Amino acid sequence: MSLHDLDLLLRGATLGLALLFFVVLLRAPQHRARAFGLGLAAGVSAYLLMGALAMPGHTVTPALQFVLRSLAIGGLYCFWALARLLFEDDFQPRAWHGWLFAGMLLAAALRAIAGDMPGSAWLMRLGVQLPALALAGHLSWRVLRDRERDLVEPRRRWRLAFAGAGSLLVVLSLGLPPLLRALDGPAMAEVLQAASFLLLKLILGSLLLAPRLELLGLPVRTRQAASTDMDAAAAELRLAQSLRDSVRRDGLYRETGISVAALARHLALPEYRLRQLINQQLGYRNFNDFMNSLRIDEARRRLRDPAEAHLPILSIALDLGFGSIGPFNRAFKASLGLTPSAFRRGDETGDETGEAAEPHMEQHTEQHSADS
Repeated sequence: MSLHDLDLLLRGATLGLALLFFVVLLRAPQHRARAFGLGLAAGVSAYLLMGALAMPGHTVTPALQFVLRSLAIGGLYCFWALARLLFEDDFQPRAWHGWLFAGMLLAAALRAIAGDMPGSAWLMRLGVQLPALALAGHLSWRVLRDRERDLVEPRRRWRLAFAGAGSLLVVLSLGLPPLLRALDGPAMAEVLQAASFLLLKLILGSLLLAPRLELLGLPVRTRQAASTDMDAAAAELRLAQSLRDSVRRDGLYRETGISVAALARHLALPEYRLRQLINQQLGYRNFNDFMNSLRIDEARRRLRDPAEAHLPILSIALDLGFGSIGPFNRAFKASLGLTPSAFRRGDETGDETGEAAEPHMEQHTEQHSADS
């Protein structure tokens, strides 16, 4: 089999996987997941077609080249966003995402206009390839950074595989091809690019199709609990509630940067057991969300306490273990729907008992049994 035949085979397999992912994502209740899936399929198709047309014997007009590059750039962002949706429960597109995407499109347009003018290739390197490297590095960093606080055990394990595959993709698709083009011509470079895309698609496909992951809200078959004994299930819930009460009583949530491992040592529990209890019984998918719920509990009481009315909100936030005012404001607003200052002023009526709303146990116990 020639390199050209191998290249076409790999590109066809990758394109087929991209289309399969989109079909799977059609079942997702999140509109963003479906949109990103479609964008990813279109971007991968455009990128693979662009590489195939770059082979000897093909002529690509500047207009077609710009269209394919634009779709490929959009697919890059869609892949980045979809991966973050898989690994982050609260991911939201931001304004700067649009500015970055617009800048990359502008660089592609200028490259198409410049054609073969001297130095025009640098437009792609600086305006497209460099941001692409930055996005890949940022994604791998976030996937690894959040691994320790992730309470969904199967997803936590997949983080290592995904980060490794993403790093390999960067090396294979952006690092080796220029060198190979200089040494052996473009054929081997295109084969490596197609192979690297296929590898990452297989990793992403394993994440999307794994039946035990409740990622993106995809409907999955919930497995039976390890024990059907109702007394044992009730004991598990009591243990989890006792754990939460212990953390609240000892004020452990006030420690800035407290980790799952540190809390497990304090409670004399194996780390995996602590993760199971918080995830399956209390309904939290992220350790920071669990700790922040206790912090917001106390924040509500202190913000409405007349004896502490003189204290700046920043002081309360730091006392509760937040590193700065920004994360405190975001966590408070996510929990209650208003800012700490608005809550202190009494702009909205709050529950004066000071008890923050916990996740509904009846809803989450069965749902999160599939995450273990």
